[in-house]
Amino acid sequence: MKILAKIKDHFTSIRAILTVLAFLSIASAIGTVVPQNQAPFFYTQQYGPTLGQLIISTGLANLFRSWWFTAAEIWLVVSLLICTYYRGQFAVRLSRRDAKRGLGAWGLTVFHVGLVFILVTLMFTPRVQKEERFDAVPGQTVALTAQGFPFDLQVKDFQIKYYPDGSPKQYISRCAVIENGKVTRETDVMVNHPLKHHGVKVYQMQYGWLLSGRLTAGENNMPIEIAAGGQLPLGPHYALGVRFYPDFTYAPNGMPTTRSQEPKNPRVLYILYFQNQPAEMNLLEMGQEAELPGGKVVFDRYSLYTGLQAKQNPALPYTFAGFILSTAGVLLYLVFNPRRRPDSGRQNATATGEK
Repeated sequence: MKILAKIKDHFTSIRAILTVLAFLSIASAIGTVVPQNQAPFFYTQQYGPTLGQLIISTGLANLFRSWWFTAAEIWLVVSLLICTYYRGQFAVRLSRRDAKRGLGAWGLTVFHVGLVFILVTLMFTPRVQKEERFDAVPGQTVALTAQGFPFDLQVKDFQIKYYPDGSPKQYISRCAVIENGKVTRETDVMVNHPLKHHGVKVYQMQYGWLLSGRLTAGENNMPIEIAAGGQLPLGPHYALGVRFYPDFTYAPNGMPTTRSQEPKNPRVLYILYFQNQPAEMNLLEMGQEAELPGGKVVFDRYSLYTGLQAKQNPALPYTFAGFILSTAGVLLYLVFNPRRRPDSGRQNATATGEK
């Protein structure tokens, strides 16, 4: 019995609870600063070999699924469960003496149950949540079912609306939901207006240009596609990078730029890299050939692609249920406060001289 009493005192100690809450708060703050779930080389390049390896080995790279963060969350859940149990016992005893005040005590019990719901679902969220980012051009079907989502998505069209000054106003992806090989729904996905279907949300994240062309080496003619800003490897030492200017012009400093995102005067700047260093570059019109070491390259088509993100969190409804329970418990406690004496109103009236 002494062991059980010590366990109870440990998990219901205000000092211990505040310590664990402070620990989780500080760790969560660190998790918002350190990028999560990146490849190991990202941390060694971003923070250096020593600090980067420390971030990886301590689990800060995947903080919300690390064993020590999970252990702290489990400790807090156990503490809440024990507190809820004793709070419920108090509510039962009080209800037998005073039903009205007992309702207030039950309010705090319900509040604790809601907190348990919230914390448990937050623990499971990093483990059950699915998230996939993808780029697609109009006509392309993305196999989301292969990533565990309940449907595939076809991008039927993508448009950009512009302000009078030429800056983008809104991105609109016309998407079709495909279930069991059949289109079951069509809708527009816009910034701040995601597609919602079967617990999945698809967000409009970004857009870009996809450049298509041909790479010729001797008698070999290979079709190529490169996203603007990206690179295409050309063997062990070379790579081909591209920049795209939809409405090309020269800036006052003589550097190439674009007046708007509308393709009124498209140009392609290609950059040939040798051992990760720029070796050659040239500005091309669409369809114009450029000489490369051992071959030629030409870009003859461009198209907009849309960047979307699919997210699914099965634990989210239970988190909302926890918030509802917690709110209901607080309201119940405020209405039927068990610490309020039944005769407090009469005592106050006497003290002020009222009859």
